Amino acid sequence: MHDSGHEENVLELTQLRRSFDQGRSFVVDGVSFSVARGTIVALVGINGAGKTTTVKMCGTLLAPTEGSVVVAGVDAVKNPEKARAHIGMVLGVERGFYPRASVRDNLRFFADLAAVSYREQAGEIARVLECVGLRDKENKKVQELSHGQKQRLHIARALLGSPELILLDEPTSGLDPDVAVTIRTLMRRVADQGAAILLTSHSMMEVSELADHIVVLNRGKVLVQGSERDIFNFAQLDQVLSFSLVPTHEHELEQLTTVLEFFGLVSVTSQGAAWKVTVYLPDGVDKHALPSIEGAVLRPATLEDAFLALAEKTA
Repeated sequence: MHDSGHEENVLELTQLRRSFDQGRSFVVDGVSFSVARGTIVALVGINGAGKTTTVKMCGTLLAPTEGSVVVAGVDAVKNPEKARAHIGMVLGVERGFYPRASVRDNLRFFADLAAVSYREQAGEIARVLECVGLRDKENKKVQELSHGQKQRLHIARALLGSPELILLDEPTSGLDPDVAVTIRTLMRRVADQGAAILLTSHSMMEVSELADHIVVLNRGKVLVQGSERDIFNFAQLDQVLSFSLVPTHEHELEQLTTVLEFFGLVSVTSQGAAWKVTVYLPDGVDKHALPSIEGAVLRPATLEDAFLALAEKTA
């Protein structure tokens, strides 16, 4: 975890709220967090979380109903244009490029938008393409690129002009695992070079690997934020016991669940004729007292488990 002082925050959200029905209900409801220079903050959501709405407010694409957004010291609600000069964004894939124009011509257009001076454009385009490993594709038409290459081009576009804040909404969704790894390595490198990154992701493995700080949203509010350890502590999770059960008599599942609830949170899902039973065990539970169940596996909890346990608790 990077320790950072207040002045190092590139993005600061304070009591952010957004309503789409004149204040009768709030999709984002009192969200506050910050992203420091050189760090990656992951925004993850449980139920109707409000992640994308939050990211759009950070990127000045949507004005908050209440609260403040400060980007690189600029009040982004009062001066969205000025704030936008400090932001690079990757929101929604596949769209946003001219398919029949070359990679270079597309980036030249976006370099103009990012206020990169004409003199510096060729060098800047070469730099960002090098960054994402697409230097050899600059003369190709965008429509000839693969899904993964387009995704990398979106990131190249976000890097134009070296913005201080980069917003990435699901940057690796739908990508082959090896392409996803390339993009994650790239994100870490960009953060290590001093950018502040706000990332939304469905992949808890990705969040676990990349995030210096995690913000968990649930129904528009911050449920918990902090390090991975903080999330585990909040979810009261240490280990996970899982097994499949085909009940031999009518009340077997019910009876077993009742016993297991003494130890932790129990989740039961159907798997064909069988039931998949997961028990989320907090720290300090006497594992030796657990009933012995055929085929049961006890393992250390992952961030994915913590997330599922929180979803179960807040359902």
